Amino acid sequence: MDSGDVAYFTVDSLSAFWPGLQVLAGDVQNAIKLHLIYYNLWRTHSGLPEVYDTNFKKATSHQYPLRPEFIESTWYLYRATRDPFYLDVGERVLFDLITRSKVDCGLAGIQDLRTNKRDDRMESFALSETLKYLYLLFDEDNPLHGNDSNYVFTTEGHILSLGRQHLKPISAARRKLHYIDNHQCPVYRPFAQGTNLRGHQDGLVRGIQSRPDFEYARSLVGFSPPQKDVVTWSPSGWCERPHVDLFSYDVVLSTDGRTVPEDLSPSLLKLGVLPDGFIIQNVTGIRTHIVRRLDGNGYDIRKLGHYTVRTGHIVYINDSSLLAHLDSKKTDAKHLDVLLRFYAEDVDLIQKTGLPTVTTDDMQILLVGYTAQFGGALNIKPQSDPISLHATHQGGVNVYRDADNPLGCAPYRYSHPSSILVVHRGECTFLEKLIHARDASAVGVIVISDDDLIINPTANADEIQSAGDLDNTTLVLLPQKAGEALLEMIRRAEKGIISQVRMVLEDDTEDTPSSKDPNRILYINGHPLRNTRLWI
Repeated sequence: MDSGDVAYFTVDSLSAFWPGLQVLAGDVQNAIKLHLIYYNLWRTHSGLPEVYDTNFKKATSHQYPLRPEFIESTWYLYRATRDPFYLDVGERVLFDLITRSKVDCGLAGIQDLRTNKRDDRMESFALSETLKYLYLLFDEDNPLHGNDSNYVFTTEGHILSLGRQHLKPISAARRKLHYIDNHQCPVYRPFAQGTNLRGHQDGLVRGIQSRPDFEYARSLVGFSPPQKDVVTWSPSGWCERPHVDLFSYDVVLSTDGRTVPEDLSPSLLKLGVLPDGFIIQNVTGIRTHIVRRLDGNGYDIRKLGHYTVRTGHIVYINDSSLLAHLDSKKTDAKHLDVLLRFYAEDVDLIQKTGLPTVTTDDMQILLVGYTAQFGGALNIKPQSDPISLHATHQGGVNVYRDADNPLGCAPYRYSHPSSILVVHRGECTFLEKLIHARDASAVGVIVISDDDLIINPTANADEIQSAGDLDNTTLVLLPQKAGEALLEMIRRAEKGIISQVRMVLEDDTEDTPSSKDPNRILYINGHPLRNTRLWI
């Protein structure tokens, strides 16, 4: 449990309750993916075997005593998504139960799913749970679906209600956090086919069966595709391996990302307690439990060592050694983050003539970009390298976006010499965007991300080598919010409200203010930890 290592390669039928629990925790997307595993196991055996070996993709225990866990999760997912796919699942389950286990006096457990040998008994949970959840699945008007009182289902499917007179009063501390706590799960977002210019799915809304990872679950359990699929589909087009979004995980902190021993009892000088949270003076060896926020906006630290981090608490980090490894990289030719100034030509004219500055904030902005680990080096000054990017020249370079090629994934129709092209992330690799910009004679390409995670784009060494000379063209990634500010400025220029937008590289060691943003947060594995603050 602490290491995440695989203990054994088996799935038992009792674990089919987990997708239902994920729904209750607000983790609907992962519940959908896991439920598809059990659904394909049911399709394979017309029942759920007691034990299934995921390594050999074979059932090792073929009994099915009419367990309810899979039906329970199906009901929860239908109530959360209202996708009719789950009604189809329930119909298949009901058909198999009637066909395989119905007898004169009830339902008989199945001793062997391969031969349909039956048990001479019916477990009590077949009535109290299996059939009850099936009934609730199909009974759309059941009063229980609109009951928002304090009730739970027991492990045997019985309803327990707690009257208001027995509710524990809210403590003063919890009442203080009333406006911070949010116990509402996020709204389910169904799969949509098609993306907008920013890579967001906003096309035709499709059901569960249209998800690109729908058939991936089938391949995981070794279930052969239907004959019609074999005839009409390409073997390489059946499924898409899904991207795994971690819901929670543990990390033992270190200053350079290396594995260090856990400090089981950190002192108060190392991990201190504050009225509004905690302060970490030395991160090395501190175990953190990180959980994804229900609103989808990043992650929160929920535990620090043996301390519980509650809602509203802030984790302050004051360990200057986190920046120590960056000092050794200051002499490198390529900086991973750069400070860029975007401005209208009017601003440059005012600065050159010495006229009083009457510009507004929407005529120039300072943004931090993140350079790719391939292509030209944005920070090299012209006097030190003859092939450095023109953006470091006096006056900067023009910034354009091509309405006919918003993603930068196709060759440009026109040449853009000595210019910076702005494109959106998605559809093709970062390297392909850079190659198309280079072929259009641009000196660089700015890619606007579809989220605010900080990354420095990479590519395979053989792909970079086959791309040819990339030294005169650079790629910079802007997080989503920064990119939206730049796009708004470009839109104003396109409408004639301001003049041509230009970009120049700023010397962040001289021009940036010495004061630090008090709202800076810590990132781990690319995940923003929203309840942290950096004091370094």
